Amino acid sequence: MEQYIKKSTLLTEIKRRIKTNKECMLGLRNLDYYQGKVDALNDTLSSLDTLEVKEVDTWHLQEKEDIYDVVEDWGLYKFACIMKDGTIQRFNGSLDEDCEGHINVHIDGINDDYDNVDDIVKWIEFT
Repeated sequence: MEQYIKKSTLLTEIKRRIKTNKECMLGLRNLDYYQGKVDALNDTLSSLDTLEVKEVDTWHLQEKEDIYDVVEDWGLYKFACIMKDGTIQRFNGSLDEDCEGHINVHIDGINDDYDNVDDIVKWIEFT
C-alpha cells in the first residue's frame, strides 16, 4: 500500500530545518556546511512547489455521487464497490457509441453472477 504525507506537513518540517540550520550559521559553526544544507533545503522547497497536489481517494456514497458520472472519456474505468449485501464487487466502466451516434455509459460487473449496479452502496475508483 502506498503511503501518503500531507504536503503542508512536509513543507513545515523543511522550513523548521532551514530555521535550525540558519541558527547554527549565526553561531558561526561550520558556516559553509550549514549554508550548503540551507541551500539544499531551499532547493527542495522550490521543487515541492512544482508538484501536483492530489486528494487521496475516498469511498463515494452512490446516492450522493453517481458512479455513472465518473466515466467521462473512452478509457477503461475500474471500480471496487460495496454492495447492499456487504460484499465487495469489482465493476468496469466505459463509454459506447450506438449506431445512431449516441454515447452511453456502461458499468458492468466483473463477476457475471453479480452485475446489479442498483445494489451499489459505495464505490471507489482504482488504477
